[in-house]
Amino acid sequence: MQPLCGGDRQAARFGDSDEIAEVTELHSHTFQVWGQTYKVFFQAASHHQIERTEEARTGLHAPLAGALLWKDSDNDCPVILITGALTGIGRATAFTFAQGGATVVAAGRRETEGKALEAELRAFGPNSAFIKADVRFEDDVRRLVDETVARFGRLDVAINNAGTEGKPGPVTAQTPDSYAEMFDTNVLGTLLSLKHELRVMQSQGSGSIVNISSTMGERGAANLSLYVAGKHAVEGLTKSAALEAAAFGVRVNAVAPGPTDTAMLDRLTGTPDKKAQFFAAVPLKRGAQPQEIADAVVFLASDKASFITGQILRVNGGKTAT
Repeated sequence: MQPLCGGDRQAARFGDSDEIAEVTELHSHTFQVWGQTYKVFFQAASHHQIERTEEARTGLHAPLAGALLWKDSDNDCPVILITGALTGIGRATAFTFAQGGATVVAAGRRETEGKALEAELRAFGPNSAFIKADVRFEDDVRRLVDETVARFGRLDVAINNAGTEGKPGPVTAQTPDSYAEMFDTNVLGTLLSLKHELRVMQSQGSGSIVNISSTMGERGAANLSLYVAGKHAVEGLTKSAALEAAAFGVRVNAVAPGPTDTAMLDRLTGTPDKKAQFFAAVPLKRGAQPQEIADAVVFLASDKASFITGQILRVNGGKTAT
């Protein structure tokens, strides 16, 4: 995995331009053009100690890890805050950032699981941490953000992933309690996270926030009215916050996954047969793996997406193509 930062981390350098030219001669005209494009990239990248991989060396299918994800990658490691980091997409995202060398602050409600995750993340760097927090409560969110900045000096990226599926059922079965259970986590939690993350990022003049939405943030679904409404709200918050934050050099976007193979989907579908039906409705005829969503989140958070803000990246196997 390509380090996201410099410091003491060692990485091999790319081969010289003659070596790259030798490889590109083996391919068609199309790949020759791509090879020359990557040649320019490689020569610049060699000054940033990017890890060498066979795919990147040949200029074919260069992985996300082989790109410069942060412009200041030779300086201090980026500081990443992830809510809902203990399972599923949040957990996969935490490991993806940590494996790239970032300092990861993982937040969640369960202390024992959080400390276990902290220990795993520290295998990739000594500074990653778990902070217990419940995004439904503003004091928790304020403390989470303030403690992150106090310990690590700044906040470069925030991933607002904490969420719940609630209790599926028809509109006629919903109550004020079921509404509060869903919206307190999925909507209020996102709002409070945005509020305090932007408080820090706007004052430092930089930052990137990625909220986690869903295919249901664009579409409707019977018996999922509260979940659908909550994810529509997340997308509205994302766009409004992006417009407010742009003048401060801060980007706000969202990733909207399709059906993803997580414990949440298991609870939502209830049975293997219903889960298979969910997957069958995806044009690619499968569900996403959490790592596939994590890769999209890392890209959108990074400087590779520096001109993208206020957008919803739909990672759903083609489910919203029609």
